[in-house]
Amino acid sequence: MNSIDYMKLLQKSLQINSNAINAFNQNQLLCQFGMMGQKKNNTSQNPITVEDDEPPQIQKCHNSKCNNKGDRKTKSKKGETLQFCDKCLRLYNRGNYCDFCEQVYSNGSYDQDEQEWIQCDECEKWNHLNCEAKYRNQNIKEETENKVYYCLNCSKIKKQQQQHQQQQQQKQQQQQQQFQQQKKQEKIIEEYQPKQRTIIEQEDARTREKNINFVATKDNKVQFTFRLNLYDDEIKSDLDFLRNSGKKNIKKQNQQDSPIIKQNIIPQQQQQQLLLQQQQLLLSQQVQSIQEEKNSDQQMNGRRRTRNNKNRVNYRNLGGE
Repeated sequence: MNSIDYMKLLQKSLQINSNAINAFNQNQLLCQFGMMGQKKNNTSQNPITVEDDEPPQIQKCHNSKCNNKGDRKTKSKKGETLQFCDKCLRLYNRGNYCDFCEQVYSNGSYDQDEQEWIQCDECEKWNHLNCEAKYRNQNIKEETENKVYYCLNCSKIKKQQQQHQQQQQQKQQQQQQQFQQQKKQEKIIEEYQPKQRTIIEQEDARTREKNINFVATKDNKVQFTFRLNLYDDEIKSDLDFLRNSGKKNIKKQNQQDSPIIKQNIIPQQQQQQLLLQQQQLLLSQQVQSIQEEKNSDQQMNGRRRTRNNKNRVNYRNLGGE
């Protein structure tokens, strides 16, 4: 054999051996990983030793000030699962915890805690002062002395109450505005609405003409007008006009000689009676004047007829009968 052929045979044999070694190593690694994932059973062939035992895992209570075991689970407001002991779980369900970090406290424990606490003025709940400044109000340390403090739940309730009050105030204002507008519209309608006067119906047209206006003269100086079916205020105005027209100019007397006139207060009923009496007098005067005129006309006509009868000429005598 040549040297070249010998070298080729050696290379092939080395490749075969290397492939077999790699496959063996890979099988060994897979077995090791598979055994780690499986649990070991305590048998006579494969006994479990002390080194193989895992230490028991104990979940501590979520309250940092409590050292008990957290056997009870519950969900927080954020949706996280929390584990408490029986005592701390009761306190958590009552609401004795900080709204922000959810640390549970018991009565008097907030005084022993190193962190500062602040109490709600409405429901008397306690929260960490630093948590309040970190998550909600940065100036809480400056405002605690003068301003009222509310927790998260109470602040939501107060906001809802304020919104409800604002809505009620807006409704009341709208109702007042609508009521005022209705009043204004009613006033405008009353101003432009004409006053209606009752008209007395009469059967005969002649009586209507007589009742409207008729005039009587006295000495051809003063002219009196009479109207029927009038209101009280119109009657008063007409009578005042008649009194003023019939007055004569009277000379002024000295104030020393003039006696003091006492004004007698007349009630309304007496005034109305006086007005009616004056109207009746005026009507009677008018009727008398009309009758006097008729009598004078009749006398004149009678005189003329007598004169004509006396001066009458008989034409038969003139004809020579």
